[in-house]
Amino acid sequence: MSYPAAILILALIVLSGAAVAGGRGAKWKAANLGIIAGIMAAGFGIGFLIGRISDDMTAGGHAATSLMLLLGCLAAVGCIVRNKLRHTPRELDSQTQPD
Repeated sequence: MSYPAAILILALIVLSGAAVAGGRGAKWKAANLGIIAGIMAAGFGIGFLIGRISDDMTAGGHAATSLMLLLGCLAAVGCIVRNKLRHTPRELDSQTQPD
């Protein structure tokens, strides 16, 4: 395993944990986990498709793994932001609206 992949795996674990823990109630925790897993599956599918199109499944496997980890981290960050927006919409509106 390469060093950047280890960093991405660690980031995915930490961000996914924060996203799931930040959800209020079991419904939102499960929704966050489902969103992260679904986006990771989409990244894996895109990488696999790249391998099929280029007829180089080795490169496709590397692309699938990288895209899966990157999109999983991106989905986890999106879930964290959505948790914050859902919990405190009035505070965020007061910060973005001019007086």
